Amino acid sequence: MKTIKRAYKFRIYPTAEQEVKIRQTIGCSRLVYNHFLAECDTSFQSTGKRLSYGVTSKGLTSLKKVKTFLKDVDSIALQATLEDLDDAWKRFFNKQNKRPVFKSKKRPRQSYTTKNVNDNLKVVDVDGVPKLKVPKLGLVRVAWSRQLKEETHIRRATIQIRPSGKVFISLLVEETISPLPTTNEAVGIDLGVTQLATLSDGTMALNPRNLKSMEAKLIQAQRVLSRRIERAKKDGRPLRDAKNVQKARMKVARIHETIANRRNDTLHKLTTEWVRRFDTIAIEDLETSKMLKNSHLARSISDASWSTMRQMLTYKCDWHGRTLILVKPNDTSRRCHECGHIDALNRPTQTEFACVSCGHTAHADVNGALNILARAQGVW
Repeated sequence: MKTIKRAYKFRIYPTAEQEVKIRQTIGCSRLVYNHFLAECDTSFQSTGKRLSYGVTSKGLTSLKKVKTFLKDVDSIALQATLEDLDDAWKRFFNKQNKRPVFKSKKRPRQSYTTKNVNDNLKVVDVDGVPKLKVPKLGLVRVAWSRQLKEETHIRRATIQIRPSGKVFISLLVEETISPLPTTNEAVGIDLGVTQLATLSDGTMALNPRNLKSMEAKLIQAQRVLSRRIERAKKDGRPLRDAKNVQKARMKVARIHETIANRRNDTLHKLTTEWVRRFDTIAIEDLETSKMLKNSHLARSISDASWSTMRQMLTYKCDWHGRTLILVKPNDTSRRCHECGHIDALNRPTQTEFACVSCGHTAHADVNGALNILARAQGVW
Protein backbone atom coordinates (compact mmCIF):
# COMPACT_ATOMS: atom_id res chain seq x y z
CA MET A 1 0.00 0.00 0.00
CA LYS A 2 1.18 3.50 -0.79
CA THR A 3 -0.08 6.93 0.28
CA ILE A 4 -0.15 9.42 -2.56
CA LYS A 5 -1.31 12.95 -3.21
CA ARG A 6 -3.58 13.41 -6.17
CA ALA A 7 -5.91 16.10 -7.47
CA TYR A 8 -9.54 15.72 -8.44
CA LYS A 9 -11.29 18.44 -10.40
CA PHE A 10 -15.05 18.95 -10.18
CA ARG A 11 -17.41 21.54 -11.54
CA ILE A 12 -19.25 23.45 -8.83
CA TYR A 13 -22.46 25.46 -8.95
CA PRO A 14 -22.15 28.31 -6.46
CA THR A 15 -25.11 30.50 -5.59
CA ALA A 16 -25.05 34.12 -6.73
CA GLU A 17 -23.88 35.14 -3.25
CA GLN A 18 -21.16 32.48 -3.22
CA GLU A 19 -19.89 33.52 -6.65
CA VAL A 20 -19.59 37.13 -5.46
CA LYS A 21 -17.53 35.90 -2.50
CA ILE A 22 -15.35 33.77 -4.82
CA ARG A 23 -14.61 36.74 -7.08
CA GLN A 24 -13.96 38.93 -4.05
CA THR A 25 -11.48 36.38 -2.64
CA ILE A 26 -9.71 36.10 -6.00
CA GLY A 27 -9.37 39.88 -6.14
CA CYS A 28 -8.07 40.14 -2.57
CA SER A 29 -5.60 37.30 -3.14
CA ARG A 30 -4.29 39.06 -6.24
CA LEU A 31 -3.98 42.35 -4.32
CA VAL A 32 -2.03 40.69 -1.49
CA TYR A 33 0.26 38.88 -3.95
CA ASN A 34 1.04 42.04 -5.92
CA HIS A 35 1.48 44.19 -2.81
CA PHE A 36 4.09 41.93 -1.25
CA LEU A 37 5.72 41.15 -4.59
CA ALA A 38 6.35 44.89 -4.93
CA GLU A 39 7.90 44.94 -1.45
CA CYS A 40 10.01 41.88 -2.29
CA ASP A 41 11.18 43.55 -5.51
CA THR A 42 12.23 46.64 -3.57
CA SER A 43 14.13 44.51 -1.06
CA PHE A 44 15.77 42.47 -3.83
CA GLN A 45 16.92 45.55 -5.72
CA SER A 46 18.43 47.18 -2.62
CA THR A 47 19.85 44.16 -0.76
CA GLY A 48 19.79 41.28 -3.24
CA LYS A 49 17.51 39.36 -0.87
CA ARG A 50 13.78 38.81 -0.82
CA LEU A 51 11.42 39.13 2.13
CA SER A 52 10.83 35.84 3.94
CA TYR A 53 7.39 34.32 4.38
CA GLY A 54 7.49 35.25 8.08
CA VAL A 55 8.02 38.92 7.25
CA THR A 56 5.24 39.04 4.65
CA SER A 57 2.88 37.18 6.99
CA LYS A 58 3.39 39.85 9.66
CA GLY A 59 2.98 42.48 6.98
CA LEU A 60 -0.38 41.01 6.02
CA THR A 61 -1.66 41.61 9.55
CA SER A 62 -0.70 45.28 9.23
CA LEU A 63 -2.17 45.51 5.73
CA LYS A 64 -5.55 44.26 6.98
CA LYS A 65 -5.73 47.22 9.36
CA VAL A 66 -5.38 49.59 6.41
CA LYS A 67 -7.45 47.65 3.88
CA THR A 68 -10.18 46.36 6.17
CA PHE A 69 -12.07 44.62 3.34
CA LEU A 70 -9.38 41.93 3.42
CA LYS A 71 -10.98 40.71 6.66
CA ASP A 72 -14.15 39.79 4.75
CA VAL A 73 -12.54 36.95 2.78
CA ASP A 74 -10.93 33.63 3.67
CA SER A 75 -7.82 34.45 5.75
CA ILE A 76 -6.33 31.03 4.94
CA ALA A 77 -6.51 31.84 1.23
CA LEU A 78 -4.54 35.05 1.78
CA GLN A 79 -1.88 33.13 3.72
CA ALA A 80 -1.76 30.55 0.91
CA THR A 81 -1.11 33.43 -1.51
CA LEU A 82 1.94 34.45 0.52
CA GLU A 83 3.14 30.83 0.51
CA ASP A 84 2.82 30.79 -3.30
CA LEU A 85 4.83 34.01 -3.51
CA ASP A 86 7.50 32.58 -1.22
CA ASP A 87 7.67 29.42 -3.34
CA ALA A 88 7.96 31.49 -6.54
CA TRP A 89 10.98 33.33 -5.15
CA LYS A 90 12.60 30.08 -3.99
CA ARG A 91 12.20 28.64 -7.48
CA PHE A 92 13.70 31.79 -8.96
CA PHE A 93 16.77 31.62 -6.71
CA ASN A 94 17.12 27.89 -7.47
CA LYS A 95 17.07 28.79 -11.19
CA GLN A 96 13.94 26.71 -11.76
CA ASN A 97 11.70 29.58 -12.86
CA LYS A 98 11.90 33.15 -14.02
CA ARG A 99 11.51 36.02 -11.57
CA PRO A 100 7.96 36.34 -10.14
CA VAL A 101 5.70 38.76 -12.00
CA PHE A 102 2.60 40.68 -11.00
CA LYS A 103 -0.79 39.04 -11.43
CA SER A 104 -3.26 40.68 -13.78
CA LYS A 105 -7.04 40.93 -13.77
CA LYS A 106 -6.89 40.03 -17.45
CA ARG A 107 -5.55 36.53 -16.87
CA PRO A 108 -7.90 34.10 -18.65
CA ARG A 109 -8.22 31.89 -15.58
CA GLN A 110 -8.69 33.45 -12.16
CA SER A 111 -8.31 31.35 -9.02
CA TYR A 112 -7.47 31.20 -5.34
CA THR A 113 -6.33 28.40 -3.04
CA THR A 114 -7.42 27.55 0.49
CA LYS A 115 -6.27 24.84 2.89
CA ASN A 116 -7.91 22.42 5.28
CA VAL A 117 -7.54 23.74 8.82
CA ASN A 118 -9.46 22.10 11.66
CA ASP A 119 -11.60 20.14 9.21
CA ASN A 120 -13.08 23.26 7.58
CA LEU A 121 -12.81 21.69 4.13
CA LYS A 122 -14.75 18.46 3.82
CA VAL A 123 -17.63 16.60 2.18
CA VAL A 124 -20.90 16.93 4.10
CA ASP A 125 -24.03 14.82 3.58
CA VAL A 126 -27.14 17.03 3.29
CA ASP A 127 -30.34 14.97 3.10
CA GLY A 128 -28.51 12.25 1.20
CA VAL A 129 -26.82 14.69 -1.18
CA PRO A 130 -23.04 15.13 -0.71
CA LYS A 131 -21.97 18.77 -0.70
CA LEU A 132 -18.61 20.40 -0.13
CA LYS A 133 -17.99 22.63 2.86
CA VAL A 134 -15.61 25.44 1.86
CA PRO A 135 -14.27 28.21 4.14
CA LYS A 136 -16.32 31.44 3.89
CA LEU A 137 -18.57 29.89 1.23
CA GLY A 138 -20.40 27.31 3.29
CA LEU A 139 -21.96 24.33 1.54
CA VAL A 140 -21.34 24.27 -2.22
CA ARG A 141 -23.17 22.14 -4.79
CA VAL A 142 -20.75 19.90 -6.69
CA ALA A 143 -21.10 17.83 -9.86
CA TRP A 144 -19.40 14.72 -8.48
CA SER A 145 -17.86 12.87 -11.42
CA ARG A 146 -16.52 10.35 -8.89
CA GLN A 147 -17.24 9.60 -5.27
CA LEU A 148 -14.41 10.34 -2.87
CA LYS A 149 -13.51 7.54 -0.49
CA GLU A 150 -14.59 7.96 3.13
CA GLU A 151 -10.99 7.84 4.34
CA THR A 152 -9.87 10.46 1.80
CA HIS A 153 -8.32 13.49 3.47
CA ILE A 154 -8.68 16.80 1.60
CA ARG A 155 -5.53 18.88 2.09
CA ARG A 156 -6.29 21.94 -0.02
CA ALA A 157 -8.65 23.27 -2.66
CA THR A 158 -8.23 25.63 -5.59
CA ILE A 159 -11.33 27.38 -6.92
CA GLN A 160 -11.06 28.59 -10.49
CA ILE A 161 -13.31 30.68 -12.71
CA ARG A 162 -12.70 29.92 -16.37
CA PRO A 163 -13.19 32.35 -19.27
CA SER A 164 -16.33 30.38 -20.16
CA GLY A 165 -17.83 31.44 -16.82
CA LYS A 166 -17.79 27.90 -15.44
CA VAL A 167 -16.47 27.43 -11.91
CA PHE A 168 -14.30 24.45 -10.95
CA ILE A 169 -12.69 23.24 -7.76
CA SER A 170 -9.52 21.15 -7.63
CA LEU A 171 -9.14 19.10 -4.47
CA LEU A 172 -5.68 17.93 -3.45
CA VAL A 173 -6.26 14.76 -1.43
CA GLU A 174 -4.28 12.02 0.27
CA GLU A 175 -5.23 8.48 -0.69
CA THR A 176 -3.89 5.01 -0.10
CA ILE A 177 -3.54 2.86 -3.22
CA SER A 178 -2.30 -0.65 -3.94
CA PRO A 179 0.52 -1.13 -6.47
CA LEU A 180 -0.45 -2.61 -9.82
CA PRO A 181 0.47 -6.26 -10.46
CA THR A 182 3.71 -6.73 -12.38
CA THR A 183 3.45 -7.61 -16.07
CA ASN A 184 7.16 -8.14 -16.90
CA GLU A 185 6.57 -6.12 -20.06
CA ALA A 186 8.59 -3.15 -21.37
CA VAL A 187 7.74 -0.73 -24.16
CA GLY A 188 9.36 2.06 -26.13
CA ILE A 189 7.06 4.88 -27.24
CA ASP A 190 7.75 7.15 -30.20
CA LEU A 191 5.75 10.39 -30.02
CA GLY A 192 4.64 11.99 -33.25
CA VAL A 193 2.22 14.31 -34.99
CA THR A 194 0.40 12.07 -37.48
CA GLN A 195 0.42 9.19 -35.01
CA LEU A 196 0.18 10.62 -31.52
CA ALA A 197 2.18 7.67 -30.22
CA THR A 198 3.66 4.50 -31.71
CA LEU A 199 4.60 1.61 -29.44
CA SER A 200 7.46 -0.82 -29.98
CA ASP A 201 4.93 -3.68 -30.17
CA GLY A 202 3.44 -2.07 -33.30
CA THR A 203 0.41 -0.46 -31.62
CA MET A 204 -0.42 3.02 -32.89
CA ALA A 205 -2.52 5.75 -31.31
CA LEU A 206 -3.93 8.14 -33.88
CA ASN A 207 -3.69 11.85 -33.19
CA PRO A 208 -7.29 13.08 -32.78
CA ARG A 209 -6.13 16.59 -33.81
CA ASN A 210 -8.57 18.27 -31.46
CA LEU A 211 -7.58 21.77 -32.50
CA LYS A 212 -7.86 21.07 -36.22
CA SER A 213 -11.22 19.32 -35.83
CA MET A 214 -12.73 22.46 -34.28
CA GLU A 215 -10.64 25.02 -36.16
CA ALA A 216 -13.45 26.16 -38.48
CA LYS A 217 -15.84 26.71 -35.59
CA LEU A 218 -13.15 28.53 -33.61
CA ILE A 219 -12.20 30.82 -36.51
CA GLN A 220 -15.84 31.70 -37.12
CA ALA A 221 -16.39 32.52 -33.44
CA GLN A 222 -13.22 34.64 -33.34
CA ARG A 223 -14.34 36.60 -36.42
CA VAL A 224 -17.71 37.31 -34.83
CA LEU A 225 -15.92 38.51 -31.70
CA SER A 226 -13.62 40.79 -33.71
CA ARG A 227 -16.58 42.37 -35.56
CA ARG A 228 -18.47 42.99 -32.33
CA ILE A 229 -15.43 44.55 -30.67
CA GLU A 230 -14.96 46.91 -33.64
CA ARG A 231 -18.66 47.82 -33.58
CA ALA A 232 -18.56 48.56 -29.85
CA LYS A 233 -15.48 50.75 -30.26
CA LYS A 234 -17.12 52.74 -33.07
CA ASP A 235 -20.18 53.27 -30.88
CA GLY A 236 -17.95 54.42 -28.03
CA ARG A 237 -19.16 51.70 -25.65
CA PRO A 238 -16.85 50.13 -23.04
CA LEU A 239 -16.23 46.49 -24.01
CA ARG A 240 -17.19 45.20 -20.57
CA ASP A 241 -20.64 46.81 -20.97
CA ALA A 242 -21.22 45.46 -24.48
CA LYS A 243 -23.32 42.33 -23.91
CA ASN A 244 -22.85 41.01 -27.45
CA VAL A 245 -19.07 41.26 -27.05
CA GLN A 246 -19.19 39.33 -23.78
CA LYS A 247 -21.40 36.64 -25.35
CA ALA A 248 -18.96 36.26 -28.26
CA ARG A 249 -16.00 36.07 -25.86
CA MET A 250 -17.80 33.40 -23.88
CA LYS A 251 -18.37 31.35 -27.04
CA VAL A 252 -14.68 31.51 -28.01
CA ALA A 253 -13.69 30.53 -24.47
CA ARG A 254 -16.05 27.54 -24.48
CA ILE A 255 -14.60 26.25 -27.76
CA HIS A 256 -11.06 26.51 -26.33
CA GLU A 257 -12.26 24.71 -23.21
CA THR A 258 -13.80 21.90 -25.28
CA ILE A 259 -10.54 21.45 -27.20
CA ALA A 260 -8.53 21.27 -23.97
CA ASN A 261 -10.99 18.84 -22.35
CA ARG A 262 -10.90 16.47 -25.34
CA ARG A 263 -7.10 16.61 -25.46
CA ASN A 264 -6.72 15.82 -21.76
CA ASP A 265 -9.28 13.03 -21.96
CA THR A 266 -7.30 11.34 -24.76
CA LEU A 267 -3.99 11.67 -22.92
CA HIS A 268 -5.39 10.37 -19.63
CA LYS A 269 -6.88 7.29 -21.30
CA LEU A 270 -3.68 6.47 -23.19
CA THR A 271 -1.27 6.98 -20.28
CA THR A 272 -3.47 5.02 -17.88
CA GLU A 273 -3.62 2.10 -20.33
CA TRP A 274 0.17 2.07 -20.79
CA VAL A 275 0.87 2.19 -17.05
CA ARG A 276 -1.44 -0.77 -16.52
CA ARG A 277 0.12 -2.81 -19.35
CA PHE A 278 3.84 -2.20 -18.91
CA ASP A 279 6.30 -2.35 -16.01
CA THR A 280 8.85 -0.23 -17.88
CA ILE A 281 8.05 2.62 -20.25
CA ALA A 282 10.70 4.41 -22.32
CA ILE A 283 10.15 7.71 -24.14
CA GLU A 284 12.42 10.29 -25.73
CA ASP A 285 13.63 13.20 -23.63
CA LEU A 286 12.36 15.80 -26.08
CA GLU A 287 12.98 19.53 -25.62
CA THR A 288 9.55 20.63 -26.79
CA SER A 289 10.20 24.29 -25.96
CA LYS A 290 12.92 24.38 -28.64
CA MET A 291 10.83 22.37 -31.10
CA LEU A 292 7.98 24.87 -30.75
CA LYS A 293 10.23 27.49 -32.34
CA ASN A 294 9.75 25.62 -35.64
CA SER A 295 6.86 27.56 -37.17
CA HIS A 296 5.90 24.62 -39.41
CA LEU A 297 5.49 22.16 -36.54
CA ALA A 298 4.65 24.37 -33.56
CA ARG A 299 0.87 24.18 -33.99
CA SER A 300 0.84 20.39 -34.39
CA ILE A 301 3.25 19.79 -31.49
CA SER A 302 1.23 22.07 -29.25
CA ASP A 303 -1.98 20.24 -30.17
CA ALA A 304 -0.35 16.86 -29.49
CA SER A 305 0.74 18.05 -25.99
CA TRP A 306 3.79 15.81 -25.63
CA SER A 307 4.91 17.61 -22.47
CA THR A 308 1.52 17.01 -20.83
CA MET A 309 1.71 13.33 -21.76
CA ARG A 310 5.17 13.11 -20.19
CA GLN A 311 3.90 14.75 -16.98
CA MET A 312 1.02 12.27 -16.77
CA LEU A 313 3.33 9.30 -17.32
CA THR A 314 5.74 10.62 -14.68
CA TYR A 315 3.27 10.82 -11.82
CA LYS A 316 1.26 7.74 -12.81
CA CYS A 317 4.40 5.60 -12.97
CA ASP A 318 5.43 6.95 -9.58
CA TRP A 319 2.02 6.15 -8.07
CA HIS A 320 1.83 2.60 -9.37
CA GLY A 321 5.44 1.45 -9.02
CA ARG A 322 6.28 1.55 -12.73
CA THR A 323 9.59 2.69 -14.23
CA LEU A 324 9.71 5.59 -16.68
CA ILE A 325 12.99 5.97 -18.59
CA LEU A 326 13.85 9.09 -20.60
CA VAL A 327 16.33 8.46 -23.41
CA LYS A 328 18.26 10.77 -25.70
CA PRO A 329 16.47 11.19 -29.05
CA ASN A 330 19.71 11.24 -31.09
CA ASP A 331 19.46 9.03 -34.21
CA THR A 332 16.43 7.02 -32.99
CA SER A 333 14.69 7.73 -36.29
CA ARG A 334 17.74 6.99 -38.49
CA ARG A 335 19.12 3.84 -36.86
CA CYS A 336 18.19 0.41 -38.18
CA HIS A 337 16.86 -1.68 -35.30
CA GLU A 338 18.01 -4.91 -37.00
CA CYS A 339 21.65 -4.16 -37.86
CA GLY A 340 22.34 -0.89 -36.04
CA HIS A 341 23.36 1.03 -39.17
CA ILE A 342 22.72 4.79 -38.86
CA ASP A 343 22.05 6.78 -42.01
CA ALA A 344 19.68 9.59 -42.97
CA LEU A 345 18.94 7.66 -46.19
CA ASN A 346 17.39 4.87 -44.11
CA ARG A 347 14.21 6.93 -44.01
CA PRO A 348 13.17 7.70 -47.60
CA THR A 349 9.70 8.93 -46.55
CA GLN A 350 7.99 10.09 -43.37
CA THR A 351 6.42 6.68 -42.70
CA GLU A 352 8.79 4.25 -44.41
CA PHE A 353 12.06 2.86 -43.02
CA ALA A 354 14.36 0.97 -45.40
CA CYS A 355 17.90 0.22 -44.23
CA VAL A 356 20.47 0.92 -46.95
CA SER A 357 22.85 -1.55 -45.31
CA CYS A 358 20.87 -4.73 -44.56
CA GLY A 359 17.64 -4.07 -46.47
CA HIS A 360 15.39 -4.27 -43.38
CA THR A 361 12.05 -2.50 -43.89
CA ALA A 362 9.50 -1.39 -41.32
CA HIS A 363 7.16 1.42 -40.39
CA ALA A 364 9.48 4.30 -39.48
CA ASP A 365 7.73 5.05 -36.18
CA VAL A 366 7.76 1.40 -35.07
CA ASN A 367 11.48 1.20 -35.86
CA GLY A 368 12.00 4.39 -33.85
CA ALA A 369 10.06 3.00 -30.88
CA LEU A 370 12.18 -0.17 -30.94
CA ASN A 371 15.33 1.97 -30.89
CA ILE A 372 13.99 3.93 -27.92
CA LEU A 373 13.38 0.69 -26.03
CA ALA A 374 16.83 -0.65 -26.99
CA ARG A 375 18.53 2.50 -25.72
CA ALA A 376 16.54 2.33 -22.46
CA GLN A 377 17.58 -1.30 -21.94
CA GLY A 378 21.23 -0.52 -22.66
CA VAL A 379 21.28 -2.70 -25.77
CA TRP A 380 22.22 0.31 -27.90
